Amino acid sequence: MNTNLIPKRDPSCDEEVLEGEIVLYCSTVAKAVYLNPSAALVWRLIDGRRSVGEIEALLTGAYPEVATLREELIETVQALQEQGVIHF
Repeated sequence: MNTNLIPKRDPSCDEEVLEGEIVLYCSTVAKAVYLNPSAALVWRLIDGRRSVGEIEALLTGAYPEVATLREELIETVQALQEQGVIHF
């Protein structure tokens, strides 16, 4: 994945926070999408201005001990894109 890409949220998504997890209700894709705490954190960092690389830098600064952070971030971003809740 090109880490210079800037993910943007689908504006039709409403979110409900449940104990650190998020459930997205998106009218565009007509479904609910469950985000675990890690995916919820990535969702919160997607603001339409930050690139995937900038999000990675923020997460690496906060969690330097996570050796698989880049791979997990890319998997999460790809999953959000596949679910139709973000686009580039």
